[in-house]
Amino acid sequence: MSDELSAWFSADAEDGSVFEVEAGGGTAIGFTMQSPDKSSGNEDSIAIVHYSSDACALIVADGAGGLPGAADASQTAIAALLESLAVGRAAGTGLAVALADAVPAANKAVMALRNRSATTLTVVSVEGRQGRCFHVGDSAALVTGQRGAVRFATVGHSPVAFAVAAGLITEEESMFHIDRHIVSNFLGNPLMRMDISGTFELAARDTVLVCSDGLTDNLLTKEIIGHVRCKALAVVVPGLIQATLERMLNPASEVASKPDDLSLVVFRKPPT
Repeated sequence: MSDELSAWFSADAEDGSVFEVEAGGGTAIGFTMQSPDKSSGNEDSIAIVHYSSDACALIVADGAGGLPGAADASQTAIAALLESLAVGRAAGTGLAVALADAVPAANKAVMALRNRSATTLTVVSVEGRQGRCFHVGDSAALVTGQRGAVRFATVGHSPVAFAVAAGLITEEESMFHIDRHIVSNFLGNPLMRMDISGTFELAARDTVLVCSDGLTDNLLTKEIIGHVRCKALAVVVPGLIQATLERMLNPASEVASKPDDLSLVVFRKPPT
């Protein structure tokens, strides 16, 4: 294997394109596009890192809309994370340990922009059959089995997401909540808090999904799982994109609709 870190970074690709890469002994497909209701550019960034023959990282960053330099923030965060991972890989550090250093390094890089910008950052590391999540903000990670069982799911860093997790409101109610846009944790802040999950086992045919809130603000978890389970990855991604854009472009009173930048990365390892 080459000594250089191998990574696909959306900053180097055309917006709105679907890409597929082999990484960490599995297959990953990624997509990112700007919101259909704006022309100011995509503030999301994504990356897939092939760290070793059996390890990879799946990354989504969502620049905070309404703040200056949102796109710069998401791109800077991922670029700094990739640089830190390259150092860790060269030193022979395991991927999860390297990410524990890389996320704070990404936060420092965003703060160094000194333009009041901010971004979410969600990363799922896969090493062998073990997954782990590193999470700042409300970009989501979900791991689901072939029968639709949820193996792992993040809780967004927001008052509304915490209320859902506590059972105070339902996910359906949260989709229409007046404070759904409020996020309490970002990169670009000296008080940034990184949640690191415990490890979770990836069974045969499990699917890992990492996405921005362009997906989760328009589709319920059960709807996302319905598109993911029992389908080839090459079918999953177009299905999620089509369903989300349908919600964004054709609002109806009974379902949530929030035009936004849309980014997602899906990953599977082959059965052993």
